[in-house]
Amino acid sequence: ERRMRDQERMAQEKVRFQLEALRSQVDPHFLFNSFNTLVALIETDPDKAVDHVEALSTFFRSMLLVRDKELIPLAEELELLKGYFDLEHRRFGRAITLTIHAERLSQNQTIVPLTLQMLVENALKHNVATVQDPLVVTVQVEADEVVVRNDLRPRSAPAHSTGFGLQSIIQRYTAFGPRSVVVERHGGRFVVRIPILQHNEDSDR
Repeated sequence: ERRMRDQERMAQEKVRFQLEALRSQVDPHFLFNSFNTLVALIETDPDKAVDHVEALSTFFRSMLLVRDKELIPLAEELELLKGYFDLEHRRFGRAITLTIHAERLSQNQTIVPLTLQMLVENALKHNVATVQDPLVVTVQVEADEVVVRNDLRPRSAPAHSTGFGLQSIIQRYTAFGPRSVVVERHGGRFVVRIPILQHNEDSDR
């Protein structure tokens, strides 16, 4: 009976997470900013404008392909993150930097889809970033976890947020095993530690 309750709760969380992930990407502000970037590129560099449209299309297609999965390979999640960050980099330019440290990844290293993308999105949304003092987000793959770090620079007018994204990630990982997501705030830094899940079967169940 307890197992059935846990499975039902996980199914409910999965649906809520999928809806939140999709909502966050079709949010009017995200689209508005993406199209503003596109308009500016059309006026200044048409070739880059074409690249931007193709990158935006590729990102949305990739996001839709993974959002229905419980787990995906960590390498695939990192590629999705790079695609998302490239789009944001066209808008912010040198004001933001993403550094990824990942070596010797294997297919059985898995992660809840869109986890890293959502964490980086939150960092860009809630912190000040300037060309003079860029916001640096670091993603480091360690032995059994992925660590996402960024400086805490709260905006003077905080972005609206329900806080659901991070809480949903924490709750979904609870259903997968004893190791939980760890959130730390210290030394002016915001750190999230995501467990790497070892999975030897097809994650598209």
